[in-house]
Amino acid sequence: MNKQHILFTTSILLLLLLYLPFSLLAQEGEKKEIEVREKTEKSIQPSSERKLEIGLNVTTVISSFLANNSDQLTNFTFGQAGYPVSLKLGNNKKALRLAFGVNINRSNIFQTGFDEIQERSFISAKVGGEKRLAIGKRWLFFYGFDVITFYEKLSSTVNTSIDRVRITQNGFGGGVGPVYGLQFHLNHRMSLGCEGSLYTVVSFNSQRETFSNNPFFNQAENSTNFNASTEVPKWLYFIVRL
Repeated sequence: MNKQHILFTTSILLLLLLYLPFSLLAQEGEKKEIEVREKTEKSIQPSSERKLEIGLNVTTVISSFLANNSDQLTNFTFGQAGYPVSLKLGNNKKALRLAFGVNINRSNIFQTGFDEIQERSFISAKVGGEKRLAIGKRWLFFYGFDVITFYEKLSSTVNTSIDRVRITQNGFGGGVGPVYGLQFHLNHRMSLGCEGSLYTVVSFNSQRETFSNNPFFNQAENSTNFNASTEVPKWLYFIVRL
């Protein structure tokens, strides 16, 4: 064996001796990086441990500062959507759902020849359950079922030079229906979510008109309404997981 061949073989062995330690260190570092990444991704999604999630309806909060759109966005229809606060107790597989809302407002209308005072009170709540499916690192799809109930009272008092008329409307009811939605996890504690529904609702309403100076015009009416409608996801919730 000549010197050139021995030198070549020795060089190869030295390179291997230098390469192997660095290769092992690189593999160990890559393995730790993957473990940290997997742990971080896993921590963003809900775990198997049940935790409380509090959701704030950002849409209704923003709309309360917009006078032109607040009536349209905060008015409830048969208790269906726009619940300002929602609570969920769940894990990565399923959750219990609870949401409630209270809406009270009063407005005065003054025009030539008459003035009108309008008052509205609305209370609504829903309870249900949902199944959850993690999609990738940050997305969560859910579907479930809700039972809802509500009570509403409307009153309008009109004063004119001829008479004083008071119109009172009362309504209560409830319903059931499926829900579905998506959540996007900002981190392991905060996320954004939206949901849609298909509720079937029955409401029982009464209306009374009272004339102060002409009581023979007084009348009362009762009615029952049946409503089935689809609510597309349009309410954005900011969710905090405790």
